Amino acid sequence: DLGTRARRERMVGWRAARDQRRLCDAVRAASRPGPGSPSSPPELDVPTVDWSQLDLIRDHVLGTGAHGNVLAGRYEGRDVAVKLFQSKLTPELREAIEREARIHTVVQHHCPAHTVQLHGLLLGPSASCMVMELAEGTLHGAIHPSPPRPREEVLRDVLPLLLQLGGGLRQLHGHGVGHGDVKPAN
Repeated sequence: DLGTRARRERMVGWRAARDQRRLCDAVRAASRPGPGSPSSPPELDVPTVDWSQLDLIRDHVLGTGAHGNVLAGRYEGRDVAVKLFQSKLTPELREAIEREARIHTVVQHHCPAHTVQLHGLLLGPSASCMVMELAEGTLHGAIHPSPPRPREEVLRDVLPLLLQLGGGLRQLHGHGVGHGDVKPAN
């Protein structure tokens, strides 16, 4: 029946819009600065990394950033990426790391299929890190495969990745969050 189908489609659209509003509210709450302020972020609900269970592969640098390096490693029996912060843990850096972890967990909760899993966080005076799921490959590797493949094959494989990336960024930007480190090497 056409009327029933139209009502069902409106209901699905309404639910999608409601879910978008919930994600927007959660991301905004997670990204608010300043504990103790009237608009304090929610408590950080991320497991603490047990340093003794973390095995870094120091010669396998996956990437570098403003605050440190991302190394390959093993944690609790799984391959992981470890964002290792090299700066002294200042209150400002701590707040930035916690804000990133909060936003990550909120987005991970609402969009698990398109988000790298955050396994844990360690914030200490001598070492700080985020332990995340190791995503295989990079956009650069997909665009420039080795050995080289015909251009049409590469485009057929890369276009869905680019559309997913664009959709994810649009969703983040729609909620006032900028990724800040989108590049082919990631």
